[in-house]
Amino acid sequence: SYTERTIPATGHKYVTTTVAASMGKNGAVTTTCKVCKKKSQTTIYAPKTVALSKTEGVYNGKQQEPKVTVKDSKGKNLSKGRDYTITYQKDMKKVGKHTVTVTFKGSYRGTVQMYLAINPKGTSLSKATPAEKGFDLKWKKQAKEVSSYEVAYSTSSKFTPRSTEVVTAGKGKTSMSVTGLK
Repeated sequence: SYTERTIPATGHKYVTTTVAASMGKNGAVTTTCKVCKKKSQTTIYAPKTVALSKTEGVYNGKQQEPKVTVKDSKGKNLSKGRDYTITYQKDMKKVGKHTVTVTFKGSYRGTVQMYLAINPKGTSLSKATPAEKGFDLKWKKQAKEVSSYEVAYSTSSKFTPRSTEVVTAGKGKTSMSVTGLK
């Protein structure tokens, strides 16, 4: 005869591996027990949409930083700070095209660049007078962030490309004459 002692259970020993999600490609978290080989997997849904609250702005002399919204392929919002960071280009107060970079982190990988266009503040015509086979225009000067002015005129109220002309007034000019029209 013999006496058998109780053998203690070794328990589970889990190993977790993570494959990060990227734009258009799901990731996964896989947990495997080294003892019994049992596996479980959780999907990390890929970021699907990255959007700016606005893609155009008007010069106002202040730094313009639009809000960023990031959603995964199931429509869930990702969390700023935990899932991604945002980098705004310096001097996003000047007229021009500026870069906003979203860099994924944590369970996500990759970067996405988007753009904010800051346009000069508009002006208005102060005088428009007809001339023989043309017209004369005068407008209010914009003192900041404007190097020249464009004037578009058309024979169509819809300003179709075929019927529209665009003329640029030289630097500092606040008037122009258009001649040679039918």
